[in-house]
Amino acid sequence: MTTGDLVFQTYVPGKVILSGEHAVVNGYAAVVVPINAFLTLSIKRNQNAAVFTVISATTGTKEIFSPSELSMLFIAPPQPRPTPCAAMVHALALCAKARGLSSDTVISSIMGLTVSVDSELPMGAGMGSSAALCTAMARTAVHIVSQLPREPEQRMSDSPLPLSSPPSLAPIQLDASVYDVALALEHLFHGKSSGIDVFCCLNPNLVTVSRTGVHSTLAMPEGAPGIEIVVVHSGVERSTADAVAMVQGNADYKRVLGQIGAISAETARLLGEGMTGDALETALASEQHLEALGLSVPSIGHILSIGQQLSPPWVGKISGAGLGGAVIFPVVAGTRDTRPLLDAVRAAGFEAALYSTGC
Repeated sequence: MTTGDLVFQTYVPGKVILSGEHAVVNGYAAVVVPINAFLTLSIKRNQNAAVFTVISATTGTKEIFSPSELSMLFIAPPQPRPTPCAAMVHALALCAKARGLSSDTVISSIMGLTVSVDSELPMGAGMGSSAALCTAMARTAVHIVSQLPREPEQRMSDSPLPLSSPPSLAPIQLDASVYDVALALEHLFHGKSSGIDVFCCLNPNLVTVSRTGVHSTLAMPEGAPGIEIVVVHSGVERSTADAVAMVQGNADYKRVLGQIGAISAETARLLGEGMTGDALETALASEQHLEALGLSVPSIGHILSIGQQLSPPWVGKISGAGLGGAVIFPVVAGTRDTRPLLDAVRAAGFEAALYSTGC
């Protein structure tokens, strides 16, 4: 295999929560849909066989590690919000431990490789960028380690590894080992993760419904209309930890989250019956409860008001944790021209894009 040859590649979609922000980590229902924006992770041979390199276009970082430096990463306790390379090594370490392989065996197999991460998913916008990264790294680590013989003196085969499915939102089988590793990485990025984002990443053609930590998929009826979503970025960098603290500091938060959970359950029921329009109208009702929890900021309010001022008005809601991030305006596919909304929010200085779901 020559330098620059593609060794492995995987694509992972982003997601949008229709209803259930914060409720899902407190035991209530949430509804998540995948979108047609992807994170891509590729592995190629590099010119220097003595180093392992991780390049992230999303974070603008390039990390180069020698075998001794990788050994230190393997044995070091994982740190919160790890760098891309540290996350990749932690994923490999988890897989190696599960398969009974030494760190030296894994490290020798990845020397001379370059991992490149590129993403269409903006960070901190509630669109699953971290879950997509964790899923891609978990899938890659499981694949690499599964190629290794159990004898520590043997190296990974130099034969080309197969590519994963292209970004077509085609069904893929949920791999429990990939889910477990990805969720472990998600915990590092967000503290406590419900796992719903990772589950959605691994089921990119279906609606994901989660309740009390149990995830399931929901296939909409044949012929049911799809969903288009205008996503508008507030320009405010958010912190999930700060948003969680804000919610838990509200004396009435359990009651409010229960109301959001009830909205999510009804949204899932309507989607299951193919009543997409009614489902979206129901999901959007959760916005008032998110505002009651103090999760809005002036720019989010401004974006929502721009939608309301159009004729006919557009109804939106906070996406993700709140206190910044993005606002979503979901609509039944093909029923409204989204250009006036996109033009209006862009004219006000906000970045916006139109996505569709795979369900």
